[in-house]
Amino acid sequence: MRLLRRLSTPTAAILLTLAGAAAPIRAAGADEALSLVPPGATSVGVIRLDSLRSSPLAARLFAETDDLTVDGDAARFLEETGLRPKQDVDVVVVAGLHSNRVNAPEDGLVIFEGRFDPARIEAALQSRGAVRKSTPEGDYMLVSERHGDGDHAAISILSDRIVVAGNPAAVTRALADRRSGGSGFLRGEGLGRQIDRVPADASAWAIVDATRAP
Repeated sequence: MRLLRRLSTPTAAILLTLAGAAAPIRAAGADEALSLVPPGATSVGVIRLDSLRSSPLAARLFAETDDLTVDGDAARFLEETGLRPKQDVDVVVVAGLHSNRVNAPEDGLVIFEGRFDPARIEAALQSRGAVRKSTPEGDYMLVSERHGDGDHAAISILSDRIVVAGNPAAVTRALADRRSGGSGFLRGEGLGRQIDRVPADASAWAIVDATRAP
């Protein structure tokens, strides 16, 4: 959440809306996104929005996305990208990453599964000051700061199905993991050892390493 608060409006508003509901929970059936979770994550949570759209919780989960349609630049961003958060985002995965900085909260990596238009999203981000950065692992968009605190946020549209957001190091790691076939999380590394304890039909769940999470 600290990471997402750095993003420029309306990008932050959209990601906060989607990830805010998902931060405490994790869901089954999100293998593509979970394959990008670093094994060293201190927490991982997923929400399957696709399985919750028809539930009694849906109105609460999506209430804030309705506000975006009447919120100035956020509404323009949605129009420019063609993004319909309630229909187009199926799964959100949030991984908490331990920070070595003294008294600093943990960083995070947010992974979205759904239906996206990469060209339109990148164009909308660039028109709001984002800069394309290239690495041997792939490209990402460096998003303008909101508070000038020296930190940066990165967003990479990996395909028309997957978007990742986090600090540049976390996103670059996700790009490298994708190129190598996955991070190892789904093979049982790190918190991935606990995956089998999650019911297969769970719509949402979380795993937290209480010994390491702040």
